[in-house]
Amino acid sequence: MRQARPPAWVAVVVWPRVGGLRRWLTLLGPWLALANAMLWAGLWMADAASGADRDWRHFYDTARLVLDGRASEIYPGHTQGLPFLHPPYFVWAILPFGLLSRTGGYLASTAASIFAMAAAMWFLQRVLPGDLKRFGWAVLAVLGSASWTVALALGQPSPWYLLFICATLFLWTRGQPVRAGMIISLMMLKPNLGLVFPLLFVARGERRMLLGWLAGFSVLLLSTIPLGATVWMRYLEAMRTVSAIVDQIPTWRQHTIAAFWWSFVHTPRLRTALWLACALPLAALTGWAWLKADRKSSALPRLLGITVLMAVTCSPYLHHYDVIIVSLPGMVWYLSPRSFRSATLRQVCGASLLAAYLIQQVSLWGMQGGLSLVGPVLAVWLVADALDLAAGEVGAAPSKGPPAIRTQASPAFADGGPRP
Repeated sequence: MRQARPPAWVAVVVWPRVGGLRRWLTLLGPWLALANAMLWAGLWMADAASGADRDWRHFYDTARLVLDGRASEIYPGHTQGLPFLHPPYFVWAILPFGLLSRTGGYLASTAASIFAMAAAMWFLQRVLPGDLKRFGWAVLAVLGSASWTVALALGQPSPWYLLFICATLFLWTRGQPVRAGMIISLMMLKPNLGLVFPLLFVARGERRMLLGWLAGFSVLLLSTIPLGATVWMRYLEAMRTVSAIVDQIPTWRQHTIAAFWWSFVHTPRLRTALWLACALPLAALTGWAWLKADRKSSALPRLLGITVLMAVTCSPYLHHYDVIIVSLPGMVWYLSPRSFRSATLRQVCGASLLAAYLIQQVSLWGMQGGLSLVGPVLAVWLVADALDLAAGEVGAAPSKGPPAIRTQASPAFADGGPRP
């Protein structure tokens, strides 16, 4: 079967074809990832306890309010400069850490984040093809990312979102869509990331996934009953201030299309219009890829991958540490080269991945200013990945029948096979 030819415009941003450059990147890339991971891990460990005085403060203060029977005061909270804007059910995730001291709670939360990252990698290792050596290099690249280091330094729970997505992928490919849907409902701890998943389940007709999501989200909503009848009203009132708060956050700390326009367009209505003009087509492209992609478990890693890219790029706001969830599409790209129909589109994805990785490092650890470029680069990745995915699985005709049963064995994993 002939491979689908990409549009001509793709050629201007392809992954370098020059053999020498690619060879050097292949040889030095893993070692640079290792050195980078060790560097930032060392710097964090040298000043780990100070993280308790950063973003972690408002999580800890909120947990203490609930433990002290003052749940009605969690919105906007008592932490100067750091209002609590997470949904009410989020408090159950941080409540146990409030039983410790602030520093002890931060260190325990950090240990939990490390566990979440390890668990996420465990799930991915059992779903994606490739040998352990290549997988290990990919993990080192993730651990050397700015998002991972910043999440630890600030005490943010971002690695848990990556775990939820990876666990969902594992269960879904194992033929357990209801359980997978219940797990992915936990992404509603971060609504600007979690809302997209049920919409795509509806579009693709994944009824069992949607059923699991509804069951899981219902449990989250019911869990807020002990917090009082007015907690949701207070939450909605607090959310009215989000726009003003986001405007105060430097755009280089956000990795979205919106942050890109916010970097240099200062007219609120114009920049909102520009954001929507980009976000709506990207969301439509993602939905189209979900509808066109093969209904086999082999397509699921990339389907969830482009969903992550869309959720990040199209979100009205998203901090740099939450971009750790892009580790999923990044590892899928690296470990599943045979799942791409077009070599050129895969090169575009790889170039975008490398560019986003390096731009984030430079912007966070060096420049700390200028245009927010990670969002547009990820958007290019999303477009290339979605176009290739919508063309169907390599060597397979598009499926016109009902959704296939997800099984452990899958044709797309012929170059390695899922782990037992």
